[in-house]
Amino acid sequence: MKKVVTLFLACVATFSLLHGQSSQSFSDNFESYSVNSWLGQSSSEWTTWSGVHGSGGDDVQVTNTDAASGTKSIYFGAGPGPEDVVLPFGGEYTRGQFLFKANFKVPTGKTAYFNFQADATIGVTWAMNVNMEDNGDIIFDNGTSGTMLSGTFPNDQWFELKIYVHLSANTWNVYIDDVLLGSFSNSINQIASLDLYPTDADASFWVDDVAFIYEPPSPNNAGIMELTEPINPNCGDHDVKVIVQNNGNNKLDSVEVHWTLDGVPQTPVSVTTAIDTAGSSTGHELEVTIGNNIAFGTSPRVIKAWTVLPNGVADTVNFDDTLTTRVVAIISGISSTQESPFQGRAGAGTASSPDTVCVGDTVTYGVTPPTGFTNADFGSGWVVSDLQIQRSFGTAPVDTATFPPSGSANARLQFVADASEAGHKFKIDITVQVGSAGCDSVLTRYVYVSPVPDPGFTVSDVCDGELAIFTNTTTGQ
Repeated sequence: MKKVVTLFLACVATFSLLHGQSSQSFSDNFESYSVNSWLGQSSSEWTTWSGVHGSGGDDVQVTNTDAASGTKSIYFGAGPGPEDVVLPFGGEYTRGQFLFKANFKVPTGKTAYFNFQADATIGVTWAMNVNMEDNGDIIFDNGTSGTMLSGTFPNDQWFELKIYVHLSANTWNVYIDDVLLGSFSNSINQIASLDLYPTDADASFWVDDVAFIYEPPSPNNAGIMELTEPINPNCGDHDVKVIVQNNGNNKLDSVEVHWTLDGVPQTPVSVTTAIDTAGSSTGHELEVTIGNNIAFGTSPRVIKAWTVLPNGVADTVNFDDTLTTRVVAIISGISSTQESPFQGRAGAGTASSPDTVCVGDTVTYGVTPPTGFTNADFGSGWVVSDLQIQRSFGTAPVDTATFPPSGSANARLQFVADASEAGHKFKIDITVQVGSAGCDSVLTRYVYVSPVPDPGFTVSDVCDGELAIFTNTTTGQ
């Protein structure tokens, strides 16, 4: 078990715990407990809703059936209850900053639940409920104001849920694996303890690496709130922008933003635009561009940004300084279209439902530009980097032609079916590459070359007034 609880002198601590003014920090990875030991009975910080520790109550046992770090965690099975464990945060906090984080694992089709109590006396006011539903949804509410935030969480794997609360600004921010899920204001803007409880028969979840930090208001304090650009970008070059937040009591006249890209230090940015305090009419956030024309591709890139020297002095509150996030780009908007001339019969373009063209006829396919690009960007922003047209046994077609885009006309591939190709299916792979980051996407279509039919039929010998029977002898259908 790794745990830290920081208090001031005894007389100050007594006052602070009542009014939420002292710095507090705590972490527990459950490693120092014995397997099957009762948490409330073994820990001086954890307790239970009933106050009864050990067997026969609502305590939880430490397990080694799964863990996010080390070998141990705590597990909650089908409810409701009986487990109902509580972690006091050391006071009732209404101002300053609070950070809670923990690792959770919830199997597919199962649920998990916890809440924050607002008062030091549990059972009076629920500041926030967090329901992880059996369909993968995660819902945040306080029981009185409806849903404050919703999203999804990953099943069958460990994920970190982080809740950063700027109490002085009444801003609650939720992150899953360091990606901002969303933010909200809470009509019950107060925190005192954590309650973990399995609410229903579908409950099944592990919890590990529980930690919290509380810092009272400080004069000079800044931090990186979120990445605003790029978000779910298309492949290519993008600026990098973050939100710098003034978390202190003083107006922020200057701050430095340092950052790395894939672990490589980048040029720091000096911010001299004033950022007001929380609750001011101008707000306490500023969007700052820290990088220009950075290439993003389908391989993840890691951005880490942090603030230094708010108002030219040391930042004594550091848990809110840094943002680390991963960015993966995609290619969207690319598709194959039927262009003129198209003398074939369109299918789904798949191996089981190919387009069909007769010998001597022509089919033409166009390639639409990626999202964010036009045909005018062909050759500079995007290219057709590879084209493969082959029969199943590797033979190339006899007659094809390609045309670059021009104006509103898309890039095109033209295929004229030769008699030697009758009865064969061709696979067309068009590779489109975007930007300098190595993004590529492959468009695939299948075309079947139908032989020219040789019509014919036979008829049985009949007498006048008898039924004639015709037999279709057409070949090459």
